[in-house]
Amino acid sequence: MRHVYKFLFFVILLFCYFITAAQSNFRPGYIITNTNDSIVGLIDFRTDIANSQVCRFKPTEKAVEELYYPGEIKKYRFINDGKYYVSHSININNQIHQVFLEYLVSGMMNLYYYKDPNFEQDYYFFEEENGNMISITKKNNEIIEMKLKTDQRYLETLNYLFKDYPTILKDVNSNSFNKGSMVKITKEYHALTCTTEEKCIDFENDYKRQYVTFKFSVYGSMQILNYTFRERELADFGSVNSLFPTIGGQFSISNPRWFKSLSLMVDVSFSGIKGERDHIDGQSVIYQKYKFDALTIIQRLNVIYKHPSGKIRPTVEGGLSRYFLFNRSSSLYLENTTPYTITSKLRTDYLLPFSSFWGGNCGVGFDYFIGNDRFLFCQLSIEQVRNINIIKSGQLKFGFTF
Repeated sequence: MRHVYKFLFFVILLFCYFITAAQSNFRPGYIITNTNDSIVGLIDFRTDIANSQVCRFKPTEKAVEELYYPGEIKKYRFINDGKYYVSHSININNQIHQVFLEYLVSGMMNLYYYKDPNFEQDYYFFEEENGNMISITKKNNEIIEMKLKTDQRYLETLNYLFKDYPTILKDVNSNSFNKGSMVKITKEYHALTCTTEEKCIDFENDYKRQYVTFKFSVYGSMQILNYTFRERELADFGSVNSLFPTIGGQFSISNPRWFKSLSLMVDVSFSGIKGERDHIDGQSVIYQKYKFDALTIIQRLNVIYKHPSGKIRPTVEGGLSRYFLFNRSSSLYLENTTPYTITSKLRTDYLLPFSSFWGGNCGVGFDYFIGNDRFLFCQLSIEQVRNINIIKSGQLKFGFTF
């Protein structure tokens, strides 16, 4: 297992390096300066906490990144994603904080969202026409004396805020503490109180969107395997090579708001392994021939780095591997030659290959973009797994991602 640990240590170092290198996710947007000038460019699209602390802006793709903190600009907005942030002072636990609030609804009452970085606690701010800000929050559920305790104090604030609107109160008491519910009751308030037929603006935001992306791939390959015997009874046979076609599928998951170029991938493939090797014991003139074959299911859990743009996108990946062998069979043929006689014997299912092997893999390749977020890909990978015996493999994959 020592070689596996070394490999995993290398994968962890590689993963940490790519985390450091993949911290930006710039998308089209614009900022509004304190002098009300609008500047179009690219803004780093990150998590709710990161977006509330700083705006990372570039006028062009190759320009130097500029940092704007709350108070240094009035607003910033992502054009395609719709998320909209405004610089604002807020009061949390009797402390004033200057932050970027996410602007959810603009109307007779404005609605903002903020995630506290210290406790990762959600806050919603309702801004009345006179500028008064009313905040609500909800603490995480707790188990006290074997009972689940849920923080419901935010309902008291909402009931007071909308006490004159029975239809809203019905929704307040039945809806959950989330963006969708807060947006809904704020829009209902606007519909009941607006007398100018001015429309309430529901900014396109992520309470309905999922920023986690899923990808599926299928592929075929040729795989060459080297099986090394370490068992005492078979050690004299050394190793054998096996060449087999492989078919497989992949499922990957990523969150571009965290790491634009990184994803976690599960790979499952089906193949086979077979080999034969002979050996002559010179002292007793015994000829031995060992043969084996099996079908294999190969499972991999990998971290993948992919260059985020371009027609051709280089990839690097690495992670854990498991080989599961089934439908196993083997035979050992022995032939003993003496000056007077030749005797032979065939032993079937002698020392079957082990059923499972654990190890690691790494690979490099490229994706070729063909449109609609679909790719053709090619990858060269190497792998080593072991039980007592050792399997080393090399594989050239060709596949399609959709």
